[in-house]
Amino acid sequence: MRLRSILTAGILIRVALMPFTAHPFDVYVWHRLILGIVEGPTSVKFFPPMLFYTLVPVAFTYEWASGVLGASPIPLRSLPEILNPDPRYGIQYITDPSFNTLVKIPFLVADVLATVAIFKLIENLSRDKSEASWAAAVWFLNPYLILISAVWGMFDSLPTLFSIVSMWLLLRRRLDLSAFAMGVAAAYKLYPAVFLFPTVIFTLNSDLSASRRAVLRYILVFTASTFILFLPAISQSLSFSQGLLTGPPDPGAAGFGLTFWSVLLILPSNPDFVIATSNLIVITFLAATYLQAFRRRADSGPLSLAAFQLCSILSIFAGFRFVCEQFLVWALPYMVILAVAGKVKTREYWSLSSIALAYSLIHGLNGIFFLLPAWPWLGGLLLSVTRLVRGPVAADSGYGYELVSQPHLSPVTLTLTVLGSAFTLIVAAIWKRLALNRAPDTFQSLNMRGL
Repeated sequence: MRLRSILTAGILIRVALMPFTAHPFDVYVWHRLILGIVEGPTSVKFFPPMLFYTLVPVAFTYEWASGVLGASPIPLRSLPEILNPDPRYGIQYITDPSFNTLVKIPFLVADVLATVAIFKLIENLSRDKSEASWAAAVWFLNPYLILISAVWGMFDSLPTLFSIVSMWLLLRRRLDLSAFAMGVAAAYKLYPAVFLFPTVIFTLNSDLSASRRAVLRYILVFTASTFILFLPAISQSLSFSQGLLTGPPDPGAAGFGLTFWSVLLILPSNPDFVIATSNLIVITFLAATYLQAFRRRADSGPLSLAAFQLCSILSIFAGFRFVCEQFLVWALPYMVILAVAGKVKTREYWSLSSIALAYSLIHGLNGIFFLLPAWPWLGGLLLSVTRLVRGPVAADSGYGYELVSQPHLSPVTLTLTVLGSAFTLIVAAIWKRLALNRAPDTFQSLNMRGL
């Protein structure tokens, strides 16, 4: 399958889904943010900063488009009460198709550009267009990725794009631009900061022949660009960062998502113990990842760089107490790259994607609530399906952290616990193989040639 065909198919699928689907709370938050930007950008409190910058042009485009089209959100009070995702979250309306489309365009663009970047990276490293096309297809046509960016309306494709671009630029010896791209990625989501150590190890020991001064410059460019991008939202950034370590205001966040901590959906827990243990596990995995990267620095090559960047992400997944379903997007490109070289098994890639997809659809009846923007056209069907499904699982139908705040055993909580635990087991198996097993970098002989 040629790259053009892959892109065409993936774009058509996304464009068909974008207007009539949305995560009712998250996209509602984007709508409120955009209203604030139109009213006065300087008065808006925002985090993360890069999402705010990205949505500024979307805000003024939507203001114009909604006036021309006469588009307006659907008041939630006009829908039957059973279709309210969760009254605690104060959702006042369901966003309209024109907004859903416009706000997801940056996510669509990020998916497309990441596809091209993955294709070019694999093509240059493996010298095999068929492998590159396969990699592009399993990324861009992955139903899970389509759900997150085109249906849910989450922006995780954006930091993922800049992370991959940063890696690409590093291989092309564009150190300053690579560091800046990593800074942009971190200003979308904080996780790319954990790539800094493996990147420094790679830069010092690859045939980039970079001096220590160049490495120091890389760190400074990354730090400076990140600081400048975060500066307008510094108070929100500090508050958010502190919350990652000390726990969010709702202690029920423990066990939320794709993690073995999902067992707390069933069992009661001590929040302080969960937070401390979770942080300790993540720190241990990261320390082991960095130690192995340092020990294997002599083998450093593009594949090793991808492996240890992936291991850094997997370290977070392995122990953190809440792993939102969309976070898997961060790892997918690295898994694709390593799958081409046989370092990650294809069935592991699809297993993690399938688990994340299932969790996203089951948790809080998201599979139904994603379709609320289609109420004017599918109202009767949505109401019938919701009544059919929500009755037997009424106790489990809450949004957000409600499932964890009141632990109980039920078919839904048990299913989510099994899915979260299975996700952690696969993550740990991949981490162990990549971090602890010494294997030749099969791309090393091609290192930098043609890039």
